[in-house]
Amino acid sequence: MKYLVTGAGGFIGSHVCDYLSSKQDNDVVAVGRFILDKKSNELQNVSILAGMTLPDVRFEELIKKNKPDVLVHCAGMASVQKSMELPYTDFQRNVDLCAYTLDMLRFYAPKCKFIFLSSAAVYGNPTTLPIEEYCINAPISAYAFHKQMCETLVREYSELFGIRYAILRVFSVYGERLNKQILFDLSNKMTCPTLDEVTVFGTGNESRDFIHVKDVAQAIERVSSIDEYSIVNVANGEQVYISEIVNLLVKYLRCKKEINYTGVLNSGDPVNWQADISKLVSIKYKQSIGLDQGILDYCNWFLSQVRG
Repeated sequence: MKYLVTGAGGFIGSHVCDYLSSKQDNDVVAVGRFILDKKSNELQNVSILAGMTLPDVRFEELIKKNKPDVLVHCAGMASVQKSMELPYTDFQRNVDLCAYTLDMLRFYAPKCKFIFLSSAAVYGNPTTLPIEEYCINAPISAYAFHKQMCETLVREYSELFGIRYAILRVFSVYGERLNKQILFDLSNKMTCPTLDEVTVFGTGNESRDFIHVKDVAQAIERVSSIDEYSIVNVANGEQVYISEIVNLLVKYLRCKKEINYTGVLNSGDPVNWQADISKLVSIKYKQSIGLDQGILDYCNWFLSQVRG
């Protein structure tokens, strides 16, 4: 299978390239803004086109020449808080970029399947759990609204121009190389020598459905070869409370500091998430990294690569 991965310099994109390239008979081309020397050790057996910010005429030529079977679109801005501060920038880096990428396929590789990494953020605060794919979308952040717009664009290009697609609504992704969001923020606080206490937003009773980034890559590979579903939740179907994550980090980082919950959530953050993953399981997805092991691996990575 010939894959092209956009956003390959990012957290998810780099792991997707690693995973797909480890499988026999896969040909992977990685496109991203990363500096080659920095990422070349992480991306093995991958053709790399580095230093590229889309749109770029080189990308057009790449699509023409390479004619991928599957394009995995990992590029874009991925921060709820930044989207609230810079909504127009978020729109440009998500919605506009998605439209551009789809247009390149329409002109130069119309048989290519487009896999779009959307987000569970489109669900907002659901009224019932677990969340099924047909639940009404109710975005509560600029990021979520823009992901919803991207999903509409994907369906537009499918219905009007015949582009095959899969929309993956990814829940809370974590793993090595993650240098933002709650795990990174708390790990920084717990290991910072100048902080006497650790502040955590919310009450600790908020929940997420965590999935290791390597299992996201597995899900992408599963979806690549089937056309049964157009929208798929990507998670593990487990409601994990933030307090559980905090306790695991305390354990594996050997944190002795006082933990204080603010009782207030950041703007745009949902309260509780748990995915219905019936569709994902039906295409033979199986969790390969459990939460406890995944958090341990993350802490070891953080201590060696960030604090080391």
